[in-house]
Amino acid sequence: MKNTALAVAIIFALFCPVFSPAADRAVIPGDSEIASNEIRLYLQANFQGPFLSYEIEPGMRQRLVSSISEAWVGGIESVQIGPEVAVMLFQKKHFRFSGSNYVSFTSSVADISKSIPSAANKYMSLIVYPMIVGNPVGVLAGNAASNDFRFFPLPEKMAETTYSYADIRHLVSPIDFVLFFFGKTPGSRMVATFFSKISWSGQSLRLPSQEGKERYNLADFNFAGRAQSLKIEQVVKSVQMEKAQQDILQKPARKDIPVSAVQAAKGSSSITGVAVGPNAERAVLYSVTLYGPDDLKKRREVTKFSQQGRFTFSGLPEGRYRIVVSPDPGKADIGYELKPPKPSDITIVCQRSEDKNIEFSFD
Repeated sequence: MKNTALAVAIIFALFCPVFSPAADRAVIPGDSEIASNEIRLYLQANFQGPFLSYEIEPGMRQRLVSSISEAWVGGIESVQIGPEVAVMLFQKKHFRFSGSNYVSFTSSVADISKSIPSAANKYMSLIVYPMIVGNPVGVLAGNAASNDFRFFPLPEKMAETTYSYADIRHLVSPIDFVLFFFGKTPGSRMVATFFSKISWSGQSLRLPSQEGKERYNLADFNFAGRAQSLKIEQVVKSVQMEKAQQDILQKPARKDIPVSAVQAAKGSSSITGVAVGPNAERAVLYSVTLYGPDDLKKRREVTKFSQQGRFTFSGLPEGRYRIVVSPDPGKADIGYELKPPKPSDITIVCQRSEDKNIEFSFD
């Protein structure tokens, strides 16, 4: 009985820290300068000094920042938030935390130390999400006994409805508790399938098992501590949800539309990558970022290798592109070293209607 009461107390504390300090918005200096789809982190109170900026771009479900710049860890003093977005901050990298060490802000905070005086303020990762949705969309899972939890989000892009984790054994303590963050808008429903072996094999448990239920103890299904891989899927894509988010994110709060909010130009070329080599099966643990065309510092698109070890960027206009392959945030902190493939950073030129095929060797 004592252990049960403790677990209930932990869970209650864990899922309650949501703040909306509306009073701060009335005294925000220069609030009109921030875009409606943008949040900023400042090293000084009252939105002063250097800041980091993150935006939700058109077509994005949410913005996933798995690791904040080291200079900002433990130093965030204020958070400025555009009127159409909100942000959730996590204690550790890759949306991991212990106890109740995460916080969600739905409006600007001029002084974090006054808004949440008991918090350690050592946030290391964050998710920006549309206010209309109500929360990041994904699954929070972890171990109540060890007080170790992690948020597993759906992908950034609304067009991508599945996120798969080939090996979660080193991402979080053995999972015995699951909480779904569905979101408030129609079509934000999802399912999570836990597998007893890596690479989505072995026995499986598909949740939710009951309509409308959000919290589950895996012991009730004889699956506590057994999950080794995970697949999260959005089961219904809502046209209404997508239109609402597009309407929000394409309307900035200031006249000069941020460059990052402009839709990427379309073309007729494509780039396909294939994983080869003795460790090709580990390609699912890497993400692939495409920069360009021509501006090799401008991120165009991010994808990942499929379970078959392939990826494709299509609809590309002609020009120079840079492709960077790196460990996928949320999958990289595992028990063995993820060495970069060859090549891991490559620049190529696409001509009109040309299909490029590249092999990435995982040795």
